Amino acid sequence: MDFNNNEIVFNNVYKNLIITKGKDPKNRQIISFYLSNLPDPLIVNYNSLVEFIVKNLRTIVKNDYVLVLFSSDMVYKPSWSWIIQMYNTLDRNFKKNLKVLYIVHPSFWSKVLVATFTKIVSPKFGKKIKWIKCLNQLSRYIPYNEITIPLKIYEYERRHKLDKIVMSNQNIIESSSSSSSDLSSTADSKDDSQSIENAGTVFGVPLEQLMGYEGEYGIPKIVSDAIEFLLENGLKEEGLFRRSPSMHLIKTVKEAYNIGNANITIQSLNNIHLAAVILKTFVRELPDPIFPAELYPQFKKINYKTEPSELAVEINEKILDKIPTNNRILFAEICRLLKEVHLNSEANKMTANNLAIVWAPNLVKSGKPLEDFEMATVAPEGTVGSFVRWAIENYDILFAFHNSSSTSSLRMSNTISEGIPPRNVIYRRNNILKNW
Repeated sequence: MDFNNNEIVFNNVYKNLIITKGKDPKNRQIISFYLSNLPDPLIVNYNSLVEFIVKNLRTIVKNDYVLVLFSSDMVYKPSWSWIIQMYNTLDRNFKKNLKVLYIVHPSFWSKVLVATFTKIVSPKFGKKIKWIKCLNQLSRYIPYNEITIPLKIYEYERRHKLDKIVMSNQNIIESSSSSSSDLSSTADSKDDSQSIENAGTVFGVPLEQLMGYEGEYGIPKIVSDAIEFLLENGLKEEGLFRRSPSMHLIKTVKEAYNIGNANITIQSLNNIHLAAVILKTFVRELPDPIFPAELYPQFKKINYKTEPSELAVEINEKILDKIPTNNRILFAEICRLLKEVHLNSEANKMTANNLAIVWAPNLVKSGKPLEDFEMATVAPEGTVGSFVRWAIENYDILFAFHNSSSTSSLRMSNTISEGIPPRNVIYRRNNILKNW
């Protein structure tokens, strides 16, 4: 099949291959090139494709620019002679105005190609190259929010354990050598890095770090993203919160939120069960549980035969008032979502009872597994599980204060810790005013 003159095909290939988005710290245009998306040369004529690419980039390269070449998982490799030939056909702006070429995840093929290229074509060209072994190193030169990094590149990092690499402050690879031996030693050197676990900035950190001490920073972005997505897309999904995507995908999304990468979000991945699991994971990995063990005796005293409005006041006074403000705000937001899921249980099969079964274990953590297991059980009464079920069924009474509009009102801006300030909370028993 001959697609040589089909501009629609070239345009689709171009969109997958190249993204012109963002500026580097020196205000130079960033051009990202994804080699893993090179098409089959038996289907797409590379000479015609290059002409199409050059035509689309000609205006951009009139000014200084940087090129980020993602070389991982490359399937189709053009011949060296063809690459050299194509380089020689480029006009002066492409060559002169290229200030830096970042080669990310360099392979043996790319190292040898560059070594050969710099010897035969342009020894000076090698000085423009920076070899980038991991995304962490790339972020030293280009902020994550200025570049598009597809999910499969994060997956490549995780497969090869490159996500564990943290660059040292002093030693960063500045440029390549024109010799292949220097290239190999530079790219493979481990002197400038150490392997450690990534320190999370969203998962596994205290709520006060994300929300302030009294909730003044609002709901964490990961929570609002997940809740908003599930309210819009997941209420009819059967088995919501019971099914799980691959652990590999979960880890990749956690990593993206931990480093603040805006390219990979709950919305962009469009996976209902992923959003549900990420929300549960965030709550489960909090250093301190939503409900501390000191309150277990209070849960055991709850009498669910009490009239709901009276019981809501009692629970607020004896339990919710005793936990930190951030815990109350977060628990209320989760229950707001779970209430909507429960109301759609005919379609999703997730009643308040079923939701309490899957959620209660994420809300307790005392260091005594047997006691926690007992408290997470959804019994008729006396456990956190039974309370969660009641809270879902009686959300409007228990959280009469809580904003019931869509989660879009809680949507974060670009930083993790921005959001809405807490509101005055009013519930009535002798006209008591509680300021949460």
